[in-house]
Amino acid sequence: MRLPSIVFNSELNPDESQTITQAITLLRDPIYWASVDGTTIGPVNSYLLLIPSIFGFPLDYIGARVVGLGLILLSLYFFSKGLRLFMPEKTYRLVLLGLSIFFGWTVWYDFLHYTSELSSLPILTGCFYMVSAILTGRKHSVSWYFVLGIVAGIIPYCKLQSVPILAGPIIITYTYIFAQRRNLFKLTSALSLGLVVPSILVLGFCLAYHVLPDFYLFYIESNLLGYKELYSQDVAQKTIWAKLMVLPYVIAHYLDLLPLIGICWFLGFLCLQVYYEDAKQISRGNRWQLGLGFITGLLAIYCVASPGTRFGHHLLLLVFPIAWLIGCCLAIVKDRFSVGFVQKLTIGLPSTFLFFILLRFTLYGFFSESSSTFNPHPSSLKFPERAEIEQDRAFHINPFLYCFTQKMTMSESAVSREIKKLTEPEEQIAVWGWNCTYYVESQRSQGVRENQTQRCAVKNSYQAIYLSRYVADLAKNKPALFLDAVGPASLHLNEAHYEHQNFRLLASYIAKHYKFLKVVSGVRIFKRIPANEG
Repeated sequence: MRLPSIVFNSELNPDESQTITQAITLLRDPIYWASVDGTTIGPVNSYLLLIPSIFGFPLDYIGARVVGLGLILLSLYFFSKGLRLFMPEKTYRLVLLGLSIFFGWTVWYDFLHYTSELSSLPILTGCFYMVSAILTGRKHSVSWYFVLGIVAGIIPYCKLQSVPILAGPIIITYTYIFAQRRNLFKLTSALSLGLVVPSILVLGFCLAYHVLPDFYLFYIESNLLGYKELYSQDVAQKTIWAKLMVLPYVIAHYLDLLPLIGICWFLGFLCLQVYYEDAKQISRGNRWQLGLGFITGLLAIYCVASPGTRFGHHLLLLVFPIAWLIGCCLAIVKDRFSVGFVQKLTIGLPSTFLFFILLRFTLYGFFSESSSTFNPHPSSLKFPERAEIEQDRAFHINPFLYCFTQKMTMSESAVSREIKKLTEPEEQIAVWGWNCTYYVESQRSQGVRENQTQRCAVKNSYQAIYLSRYVADLAKNKPALFLDAVGPASLHLNEAHYEHQNFRLLASYIAKHYKFLKVVSGVRIFKRIPANEG
C-alpha cells in the first residue's frame, strides 16, 4: 500500500534529503562528527542508509524509504511479540490491524518520508516486548535485563528528542524489580550497566577518532541549550504547558492519526468504568502493562510537544504508545463485558478505521485544502506546468498514487545539472542555505559538516562557533563549488540578510578562494580558485 510513496523518487521533507546527504558523505569519510553533523539527527539514521549501498543500490529517496519501511516492519514485529504475551491472538491482531491501516493508508508526507523518528520506533517496541516479557514472568535472567539496557541505551544516538520516551519502560522495569524483591542487586546492576554500554562505546569511538569535543559541543550541548533559539518566532519560546495546549490543534491536521486517538479514548473510558465498578477485576499483570503504556504515552506526548516546532513527523513517536494502550484496554475490557459486547467491539473497531478510509475518498480533499497553509504539499508533489492537477480531487486523496509514475526516476534541478557539469563525482560541494536536494540529485558529498546552515545564519548562542567551524571545513576539505542558495530555493533561510556576504569571516574566505561563475535558478555558484592561481 505504501509502494506509490516508496518509489516516488523526490524529496518529501527537507530532513530526508539532509540524512541522505550525510549517508553519501559517510561513504567517503565514515567518521560521524568528523565529516558530518546531523544537528538533532543521530548517527544511527545516516549509517542505516548505507545498507542499500552495500547491495549496489544508489543512495536516493527510494532506498531511504525502503529502509524506513524495514524499520516500520521491524517495529510491528517487536510490538506484536509484546502484545502476544498478555492477550489472546484475536485481540492482538485487532490492534495490529489498526496499525497496519495507519502505516499502509496514510498519505501525509510527514508519515511517509525517511525521518529520524523511524530509527527510534524499533528500539521503543523492542523495549515494550522485553519489558512485557518481564512483567508476565517469562524472562528473569540477568542477561535479559542487561540486553534490555543496551537496547534502551541506543536511543540517544537515534534521536535526542526520543530519550524521555524510553524512560517509561525503564522506570516500569526498575519499579517491578523492587516490587518483586528477588535478585534486586543483580537485576538492577545488569539493567544499569546495559544502559551505559552504548554510550561507553560511542565515547570510545569519539576518543579514537578525536571527535569527542565535537560530539559534546555540537550534539549534546548545543541541542539541549540552543535549539529553541533557532525558532524565536514559534511556539518553541513558550512554556511546556502552552505547547501542550497547542498539540491538539497540531494533531487535528493529521486525519490519519485520529482513529487511533479516538479508539484509545473510548477504550480508556471503558477501562475506567471497569475500575470504578470493581478494581479487582483488573489483574495485576494487566495493571503493570497498562502502567507501561500510560507512562510511556505521557512521556511521548512530552517529547512531541516540547520542541514547539509543530513538525508532523514528531507525531510518529505517539503511534506505538497509543496502540499499546489500546491493546491493554482491550485485554481488560474483554474480561469484563459480555461476549456479545466484545463481538460488537471487534466489529466496531475495524469499522472505525474503514470509516476514516471512506473519509479519505470523500472529504479528505477538503481537509487537505483547508489545512494547506499549516501543512502544504511539498514542492516535489507540485507540477507548475500542469496546475490543473492540484485542482483534481484525486490528487488530494492520494497525490503519490496520482503522479508517482512520473517521479520514479529522480529528477534533477537546473542547479544539480550545473553541479554535475562543473564537478567530478568524487569532488565535494558546499551549500550555504537550506537545500540538500542539490547534494542528493548530484550525488556529491558535502564539503562541510553542516549541510544546512541554519545554525550558522540564524542568531543563537553558538552561531560564532558554527561559523568558525564552517570556514575551517571549507579550508580543510576545499570543496570544488560553493553555492549560496539563500532565497526562494532555501527553506527558512530565504531573506537577503542570510546571504553569505553578510557574515564577515565567511565572506572574506569566499572572496579569497572562490570566483563567482553564474546564477542558476536564483542560486549563486562559486568555483574554487586552483592553488596555483590563488
